[in-house]
Amino acid sequence: MRFSRVVFAAAAVVLLSVVPVVSHAMTGGVSDAVPASKLSEFEAAANAAVLDLNEQGVSGSDAYTLVRVVKVKTQIVAGTMIHVTYEAEKRVEGGGAPHTELCVGRVWEKIDGTFEVTRNACVLAVRSGSANFDSALFETQNKYGGYQKMSVDAQGARSAAVEFLRERLGDANACDDGVQVETNNVEAKKKKMFILCDARYQIVAGTKYRIAIAEDDQTPATCGLTGTVFRGLDDAYQVLESGGG
Repeated sequence: MRFSRVVFAAAAVVLLSVVPVVSHAMTGGVSDAVPASKLSEFEAAANAAVLDLNEQGVSGSDAYTLVRVVKVKTQIVAGTMIHVTYEAEKRVEGGGAPHTELCVGRVWEKIDGTFEVTRNACVLAVRSGSANFDSALFETQNKYGGYQKMSVDAQGARSAAVEFLRERLGDANACDDGVQVETNNVEAKKKKMFILCDARYQIVAGTKYRIAIAEDDQTPATCGLTGTVFRGLDDAYQVLESGGG
């Protein structure tokens, strides 16, 4: 009898020590940002978010396509909740130059491998266009830098502009990680619109972009924001300089 009581007490100790560990494993917090080298692994989730944008049928026949995955955090929730920041190109009705937009979403990858988009919106857009800009400023700065002028319609230039604005506005203002996306209706979120009015590039074990940007709601629009963005051989972007505004 005495032996059985000892065994029972020992079993109780084991159970008490195990239960909290199991409970902790089932509660998932949001992870740190996924390394840039791993972002391509989340293209399927980002494409699910792009499909969701197109299914919303915003602005008639306009269509979004995925450009790149910008940032990802994950959370374990009977599957995985993927907090994805992504860049998408929006075809403009009537044949105009496409917009490049920064979008954020929460995509639930279920245990069976299917996706469900729970939050999704585009929060800023860059389009090519003209605005007041003293190009002599760039000519002087680039005189010895080996920069060459490029089309503002080039995808690389617009992606550099999006990265520049994402860092300049800050994660909170840009609704990065989806933390402020409270609706699944893109039109319900007022996008911040910008004009890319000048772009230069330099090849240096990657590509450096010099860009000039205007806020689209200014009258007249003036390209007062300038910056330098580096795109590495691994396609990761880094803002090197930020000025104006």
